[in-house]
Amino acid sequence: MNTDLLSSDINEIKGIVNIVPYQINRTGKYPFLQYFLLKYSTNLEEQEDNLDFENETTEEKQQKREDYVSFLKFNLMTFMDVLETCAAALDILFLSFSEIDSKYEYKGHLLYEGEYYMFFDCSEYQILTHNLNTKNDIWLTLVDEIINYKMVCQFKIDDKVSNFFLNHQEFIKLENSESNPIIYYESPIVAYAGCTSKKRDFISTFGQLPDTNDGLYHFTQFNDVYIDSASKRSGIIRFAIFPGNMRVPFENKNILATEEEEEETQEEETQEEEAELTDWNIYDSVYLDKTWALKNYDQQIILTSHLRENDKLYII
Repeated sequence: MNTDLLSSDINEIKGIVNIVPYQINRTGKYPFLQYFLLKYSTNLEEQEDNLDFENETTEEKQQKREDYVSFLKFNLMTFMDVLETCAAALDILFLSFSEIDSKYEYKGHLLYEGEYYMFFDCSEYQILTHNLNTKNDIWLTLVDEIINYKMVCQFKIDDKVSNFFLNHQEFIKLENSESNPIIYYESPIVAYAGCTSKKRDFISTFGQLPDTNDGLYHFTQFNDVYIDSASKRSGIIRFAIFPGNMRVPFENKNILATEEEEEETQEEETQEEEAELTDWNIYDSVYLDKTWALKNYDQQIILTSHLRENDKLYII
């Protein structure tokens, strides 16, 4: 992460200030960035022209609520000290993780589209696996979630956050300072594993177990996690995974081919895929049908643990 472009002159800061706390997670195969974002809730029904608001049930109100995550920000007044204000906000933030001591370091700021962005390195905290539900406000997010999915679980990441990092890509990659020339570490992608509610604590502690059929570690997308049909609730574990050299099989069909030719082609492709998938000297993982299958245990990092009602898609 290149912070050399940040300014340290705090006397120039005025107006809207966005706090950008981050940590460099060093617990996995490679170090990677995570950004602390704040979840906001907006009740769409709380409008002056909605006369039925008081008569609505709790469930109806819940369905109309919009949750999204964004930067923690404030409007800097002339009587406010900008660093003291940021420090107060960060101290409250880290109380959510039962962290009392102040371990963050101010790294500088920049001006973008009329607003200031102040960066704080919070790596000394090393916030690891923790349980989260919809009432939690602080979400430690991956760059993959911010840039590619623009979602963390079911919560939308503010476009302002995604656009900021898309336009400042020096803050989404980590350099390997020991390499010459400089190369960047692989950035992990977000993936999920579903489980029974009883196994949630075990998997959130020890990680995903290898599949009994192929010995690989399987993960999927948020919308496709396993549902425990025998229970009212299921567990969802959120991971950062390092696919490495990933095989992505695809079909290349000839629409003019006869049925016999198509069957022969499919058989050849299947044989080639099976041969390549078993050659782990070439590949570290495979992605097929919304599922990642990883070769080694150390390609997964446990991030957060959640519960879901089986008749609903989202975490509770």
